[in-house]
Amino acid sequence: MALHHNVLVIGAGLSGLMAARMLQDAGRTVRLLDKGRSVGGRMATRRVGDGKADTGAQFFTVRDAEFDAYVKGWIAQGIVFEWSRGWSDGSLNPARDGHPRYAVRDGMNALAKHLSNGLDFAVNVELQSVRRTVTGWQLTDTEGEVYASDAVVLTAPVPQSLKLIDNGGVVLPKEARATLDSVQYEPCLVIIAEVNGATGLPAPGAMQRHNSNLYWIADNERKGISKTHLLTIQCSGPFSRALWDLHDEEVVRKVRIDLMPIMGTDAFEITAAQVKRWRYSRPVSDLPGDYLLVDVADAAGSTAPLLFVGDAWCGARVEGAFVSGLRGGRALAEKVGK
Repeated sequence: MALHHNVLVIGAGLSGLMAARMLQDAGRTVRLLDKGRSVGGRMATRRVGDGKADTGAQFFTVRDAEFDAYVKGWIAQGIVFEWSRGWSDGSLNPARDGHPRYAVRDGMNALAKHLSNGLDFAVNVELQSVRRTVTGWQLTDTEGEVYASDAVVLTAPVPQSLKLIDNGGVVLPKEARATLDSVQYEPCLVIIAEVNGATGLPAPGAMQRHNSNLYWIADNERKGISKTHLLTIQCSGPFSRALWDLHDEEVVRKVRIDLMPIMGTDAFEITAAQVKRWRYSRPVSDLPGDYLLVDVADAAGSTAPLLFVGDAWCGARVEGAFVSGLRGGRALAEKVGK
């Protein structure tokens, strides 16, 4: 028989971790399930040889007062540091707007691991379906394992979340379904490249180039998280789509051609490289509100809550995912009994 929790959270990225934290702090029993090898989602950091590189989120900004309070606490604990106040686009005039951009010591994934402390979670769990039962919700993974709960939090990119409930025959209210169906995402190809010698990137070791094939380039050694010259190169949405189906070696070759003018020479050597594909990298528009909380009826008419959170709400930013999970988790706690 499946172990029953008050709430099951699908996805242990930033929004899932914060939703789980809010629910657990409110006295609810919570379990997170994630298909990845670690918590964090797009707060991802990868090792290449002796180096380390952030492959998803590269930094974050602060606008929300609640998020600001958390960030100040992380800075005091030595987890987070201010990396820059703007990025060069490769021109002679570096962009400085006075707004701090924060990064995480030891890589962005370290913050996710910090937030997971004390939470009940399982990784390497790939779910197949989410369905309503007479007692609430039932989740089934690809190994046939079954999980039961009073409520479910869906934090994955919206198309992936909808596939899970569609597989379980869940029918959402029409307005909620239309809202979720409207969400579109840009893909992002990320190349992690170890190079010989200094990279020549402008201070503080990163470049953001809007409307260019290589949208973001950062030296993780100068960022302070790598022992080697390890570049993170993020391709724009259109360039990512153009290269998506190529073999990794061909992707690296084409990206190197665009990288040559930035490096200032065609003689630099890429000694090792990896390619990461984020199919749902960034929502192209924001949904209204901070989250979507719906009551889903069964055949007898009784309802059970289903919460959608993530960076499709509150802006396509680290901060947006955090705030969506935090406020959505609080709202769900009021609907789910101890």
